Amino acid sequence: MSLVLGLVSLFLTQAATAQPGKKGQAQEDRVEVCHRQGQGRWALKSLPNSAVDAHLAHGDGVPLGIVPDSLGLKFDAACVPVPFSTVIVAGPESGSGDVAGISQALDALTATTGVQTIYVGLQDLQSVVDEAIATGEPPVVPGTTVVIDILITNAPRQVDGLADSGAAVPAAPSTTATATEGWSDDWLSYGMVDGTLFGVPTRSDLKSLVWYKESTFEDPGGTPYPIPTTFTELLALTDAMIANGQTPWCVGIESGPATGWNFTDWVEIRLLGSQPPELYDDWVANDVGFDDPRIREAWNEVLGLWNTPGAVFEGFGQPTPGVGITQTQFFDSALNLAAADECLMHRQAQFVSFLFDPADARTFPFPADSVDSSPTMGGGNFAVALRPDIEVELVHEYLATADYADARHAAQPGQFLSAVQGQDLSAMEPLQRSLTETLQNADVFRFDASDLMPPEIGISLQPGGFWFEGTNAVIGTGQTVGPFTGKSVDDATEDIADLFCIVAPGDAC
Repeated sequence: MSLVLGLVSLFLTQAATAQPGKKGQAQEDRVEVCHRQGQGRWALKSLPNSAVDAHLAHGDGVPLGIVPDSLGLKFDAACVPVPFSTVIVAGPESGSGDVAGISQALDALTATTGVQTIYVGLQDLQSVVDEAIATGEPPVVPGTTVVIDILITNAPRQVDGLADSGAAVPAAPSTTATATEGWSDDWLSYGMVDGTLFGVPTRSDLKSLVWYKESTFEDPGGTPYPIPTTFTELLALTDAMIANGQTPWCVGIESGPATGWNFTDWVEIRLLGSQPPELYDDWVANDVGFDDPRIREAWNEVLGLWNTPGAVFEGFGQPTPGVGITQTQFFDSALNLAAADECLMHRQAQFVSFLFDPADARTFPFPADSVDSSPTMGGGNFAVALRPDIEVELVHEYLATADYADARHAAQPGQFLSAVQGQDLSAMEPLQRSLTETLQNADVFRFDASDLMPPEIGISLQPGGFWFEGTNAVIGTGQTVGPFTGKSVDDATEDIADLFCIVAPGDAC
């Protein structure tokens, strides 16, 4: 559906006015259009519904819509052509490469529609979102008076807050149709509020990946190892590598004030691969508690793999694997494979791709229990419109398209990922194509649970937080590392469950 037709549909359902008919006859809705009169002149005209499509096909427009056969012009309410205003887009991608890549991708839209855009990378997205939620109005770019028209966020709960506060406007009908065509229901659900689409997906992050190097993924005799397709096969592969005198995994969870997030990613991926996705959702909502046996099982399976003698290179040679894992910086653990060949596999999101030689780097999805299931876990960005004008809707819709993804790939080869269908896979490098296909072929996608939970639970390094208690469990009972005191899985999960029921009580409480 084109944006113009989407707006016409909106007018037909919301702005049509009933006109009196003859006695005993049904009344017919009428719609106002901008009727072409020639020589650049237009007139506001009221038509019956049945005549609208024919008039649009012959070059008429709609009030507040795009002026046909023009670039950068829209109608005002009286059908007078006026220039588009510049659309200000702001979001969390603030590095110079990302800012340039987004700007270049938006320039492609300018070439076809005439809409001018400016992208601003935000260093502190949360404060901007907080301003919008507090006022119920579009926020400004920090340090300026420039009002933001489209806000991109990487946290679905921020989409909810923007919509509930009234700062955001629902996606236009054509934007909703475009997003629905290109993105799976799982992706769209994170931009929905009470059944209405507000945030359209624009970018994807894939976390449920296992990295390896083709040149080293073989036994001592030179025979390549098989790619595991189930979790049981992954455990068997780990055991085979150990038996051959090789170290299967590089793992580290140290990350300063965010220590522990790498462990929570492992738990979330394992839970999604071993339980129905509905249980994952209930866990996020605290309808299934952290102390539920199924949640604890995922913790124990991850720690059981890590604590297998000889399974993990952590770089410190600690007698207890968990102690060394908590001291190994997560980035160093990736380098231990990419640059030092200290192990054969590393579980991490796609952002570490730049560490590897693209000619040698390979990945496979972290396997689930069933070969017939291909769930993926990750994150992503969602664009929320804050103004209902046609030029904003044009940009909002474009951000959800394969055309935008292709433009980002062209501007930033190997540095952008999207799950949208219809991308030009032939233009991608092999590794990027593989990652994209993993996302597109997934039968289930779920957002990183830590980012969906209340911050006090999901992303907290305070007692009772997932990161904090997860790190305690990795260390293990009887061990101490800095502020962390080792705990059993049962004790760690019980402490999180108790705090969760204080912060956000659910059915588990």
